[in-house]
Amino acid sequence: MRSVNFDADFDYTIDDNTLIFDNGGVAGSSGIGTSETNGSGDHTIDSDLQANNDILIRNNNTGSLTLNGDLDTGGNTITFDGTGDAAADNGAITGSGSIVKNDSGTATFSGSNTYSDDTTINDGKIVLGASDTVGSGSDVSIASSGILDLDGNSQAIGDLIAAEGAILDFGTPGAANTFVFDTYTPPPASGIMVVNNWSENDSDQLATTVAFQDVSSVYLSGTGVAQQDPGLTALGGGYGSGYLLTPAYIQEIQWEGTGTVWNTAGNWVENDVPSWRQEVAIFGLLGQDELDVDLNVTEQVGGIRFAADATESYTISSATNDLIMQGAVPYIQQLSDVDHTIAFDELKLDANTVADFTGSGDLIISADIVDGSGRYALVRDGIGTGKLILSGDNSFSAGLFINTGIVQAQSDTALGSDDVTISSGGTLQLTNDITADQNDITVSGTGSAGNGAR
Repeated sequence: MRSVNFDADFDYTIDDNTLIFDNGGVAGSSGIGTSETNGSGDHTIDSDLQANNDILIRNNNTGSLTLNGDLDTGGNTITFDGTGDAAADNGAITGSGSIVKNDSGTATFSGSNTYSDDTTINDGKIVLGASDTVGSGSDVSIASSGILDLDGNSQAIGDLIAAEGAILDFGTPGAANTFVFDTYTPPPASGIMVVNNWSENDSDQLATTVAFQDVSSVYLSGTGVAQQDPGLTALGGGYGSGYLLTPAYIQEIQWEGTGTVWNTAGNWVENDVPSWRQEVAIFGLLGQDELDVDLNVTEQVGGIRFAADATESYTISSATNDLIMQGAVPYIQQLSDVDHTIAFDELKLDANTVADFTGSGDLIISADIVDGSGRYALVRDGIGTGKLILSGDNSFSAGLFINTGIVQAQSDTALGSDDVTISSGGTLQLTNDITADQNDITVSGTGSAGNGAR
């Protein structure tokens, strides 16, 4: 047969025997589809599937599409597509074919899959419903707007190729899961691959089998930049040995709040002023006697962290001075559940910079975000629900990447001077009757406009 289509609001089940997909060499799509307009049913195929050509498995309805039989790729490309959810639950995906994930929906793999060609996540999400459900040795490309979600499971792959907007999500906290890859190719544009829900405290393991790789573009959300350990570690669980990726050293300097000005050592717990690329300034519960911080001199740092224990709102301000973000992947971490404001003159990016959220508080940046010594991007990421609110005259020129969460633009130039990429987990809000006509916007997630935005 050429294809199977579900076009009704009823729940259908197909079982027994094998469905063989063969388009007879005639151009056009072949595979399984559900109706976008007439489909809300949950459909199940218990039969085995055999692909004699490339096939498309597309679910555009609000119900589920579940494949429980084995799927023989026959050396062809199997594309999971659509805005709805599809699941290859129990059967095995076999053969020398490849898997492609397009569109904003979720594909869940739970079978003992042995397909051997590449896995490409162009958009949306592939979720592991069990460990080792991506084909053994398959090279995995996580493209812009793509997410590989381990969901608390473990996986070994071949090479890992990341594009701007790529996310690796360890999923369920506390699962002590392992992800191991061979070579790593970093994103060419944003220069950053973000890893969400990884935690040393949960005994999670992120590792590579190849020595001496540059992994400085890997950012561990809520923690910081990754580095590769020089020695091999036994990973356990049948995953052999690998070189662990762990947080790179950075000196943490905590605001004590005994005064108001940044450039006074006595106002910091360590009696030292954060002033270079290997230092991060931390604002938390301890310093809340003084919440208004005067950036009384232009400084450079590797990061700013509004700590999870902060219960009151900080404002860092200056009419004339700047803060320069430096290091492999500098970051501003909003880990708390209260709002914080950055209101000095300019926030200068001397590298691609992450605004990382793990809390529910907003991060308000009214400072002008500008390039430092080159062209750099701003990336909004992390699992937190707080908004990144931009209202400055921003001219950073390598793009804004909204990988997750909400970015709210409150000025015509808030989005910088280059393209905006909104991943499937991201949202852009335009407010205050602004006109964002200087940016090309690529949307895989959602865009919402309010208060007269154009």
